[in-house]
Amino acid sequence: MHTMNGHNGASLTRHASIATELSAHNTIPVASQMAMEFARLVTRWSHRARSRRALATMEPRLLLDIGLTREAALREAEKPFWR
Repeated sequence: MHTMNGHNGASLTRHASIATELSAHNTIPVASQMAMEFARLVTRWSHRARSRRALATMEPRLLLDIGLTREAALREAEKPFWR
C-alpha cells in the first residue's frame, strides 16, 4: 500500500533506519563537517558584528544598565568581528 506521498511504509522505514544509522555512527562526510563548522563561525562573526554595532549606538543610560561606560562600549565596538 502506498502513502499519500507515493512512498510505501517499508521505504519510509528504510530511510528512517539509514538516518538513525548515520547519526549513531557519526559518519557525516568530512566536507559536510567542515561546511557546518564554517557556517557556525560565520554566524558567530555576524552576531559579534551586530552586537558591537548596537553597543556603539546605545544611549549612555542603557549602557549603565548593563554595567558599561560609553568608553568601554566604544572600545568593544571598535574590535574586529573575528576577535
